[in-house]
Amino acid sequence: MNRTQSLVALVALNAFPIGCAQPGKLPANSPSSASQPRREMNMTLARTVVTPSEALNVNELFDRGLRRFESRQYAAAAVDLETAADAAPEQSWAPLAFYKAALARDELGAFPACAENFKRVVHGQSASPQRRDAHVRLVRVLVHLEQWTEAGREANSFLERYNDPRPLEAIVARGGRALAELSADDLIRAERDVESARSIIEDQQFQMPARLHRDVAVVYFALGELRRRRAGNIRFVPISANFSDQLEQRCQLLLDAQFAYSTSMRAYDAHWSIMAGYRVGELYAQLHTDLMELLATDSPTDPERKRLFEAALRLRYSILLSKAVNSMEHTLATAARTNENSHWVQLTRDAYESLKNSLSREEAALNAIPYSREQLEAALQNLRRNQGSHSVSGAAHDQAK
Repeated sequence: MNRTQSLVALVALNAFPIGCAQPGKLPANSPSSASQPRREMNMTLARTVVTPSEALNVNELFDRGLRRFESRQYAAAAVDLETAADAAPEQSWAPLAFYKAALARDELGAFPACAENFKRVVHGQSASPQRRDAHVRLVRVLVHLEQWTEAGREANSFLERYNDPRPLEAIVARGGRALAELSADDLIRAERDVESARSIIEDQQFQMPARLHRDVAVVYFALGELRRRRAGNIRFVPISANFSDQLEQRCQLLLDAQFAYSTSMRAYDAHWSIMAGYRVGELYAQLHTDLMELLATDSPTDPERKRLFEAALRLRYSILLSKAVNSMEHTLATAARTNENSHWVQLTRDAYESLKNSLSREEAALNAIPYSREQLEAALQNLRRNQGSHSVSGAAHDQAK
C-alpha cells in the first residue's frame, strides 16, 4: 500500500474537553464555582490513521512498525513507519521512524525509497542521533544507484558537517565524491579523493582481508575508472614520433586499471563485480579499436607490403579481442551465478556478442591470407625496422600477455 496514495484519514482530536455532568461546566451549587476561576481540562490525543482495514493512532503505528522491523517483516514495517512519520513529522520519534524505514527498504532492495527515507533524516529540521549514520548510508545508496552527482553533493555535505570522520565514513564520502568528480571529468580532484581514501585504507589495513568491505571496493573501482579514463586519453592517430612510448604508457595504464578493477571484485559484491568485469573487457576492446585505426594511417603504400602489414597487425593485436571476450564471458557467468540483472549485465551481454563477431571477422581475415603466421611475424618485424619509430610496436602484445 503506497503511503501517499492509500486511503488515509488523519483525525486531529485537539483540545477535547472532559468533565462530569456537562462538558466544560461545573454544577451551579459547587463551592468551586464561586471561589475559583472557571477552568477547562484539556488533553490532546494523538492523530489517528484510518485505513479500510484499521484505525490506529500514530504512536501505535510507530510501535507496531518497530516490532515488525525487529521480527524482519520489512515490507510491513516500512509501510507502518513511513505512514506514522508522514502523518506526524513533528514527533520526536519521526527521524527514527524514517531511519528504520530506510533500513527496511534497504533489506528489500528498494533503494530509491531507501534513499528518500535517509534524506528525510539527514535534511530534517530536527537533529537526531540517527542523522550521522543516515548521511553515510545515503551516500552509499546513491553511489549504488549510480547517481554520481547527488552522491558527490551529499558526500561533500557530510565532510563539511563532520570534521572528524571515522575511517570508514571518510572512505565512503571520498569514494562517492571521487565518482562524482570522474563523472564531471575532473580527474585531478578525483585522484586527490581516491588517494586520500587509499591512504586511510592502507593505514587501517582494510585491504588485507581476502574479502574486502564493499566501501573499500568502491574506492578501488573509482581508481580503475581514473586509470581507464587516463588510458583512453592516449590516442595513436595521428601517429607521433614517440608512438612506442605512448603505446607502452597506455598498456601500463590498462594493466593498472585492470588490477584496480580486479581488487574491487574481492568484495564479492555482484553489482560491483559486474561493473568491474565489464570495464576490464572494455579496456582491451577499446585498445584494439584504437590500434586498428593505424591501418588507415600507418600502412605502406606498396599494395603487397600493405597487405602484409595489415595482416601482421591483425595477428599481433587479435589477442586483445580474445582477452576482451574472455572478460565478458567471466562477467556474464558471475551475473548468472548471482542472479544479478542490472543494466550492466545487458551492457556486458551486448558487448560480448559484438566482440565475438569482431573476433570471428579477425580470424576469418587471417585465414583468408596466403601467408603463414610465421611469415606475418617476420613481415611485421621487417616493417618495424624499415619504418623506425613511426611503425607499430609490439609493445601492446607483450604488455597484454
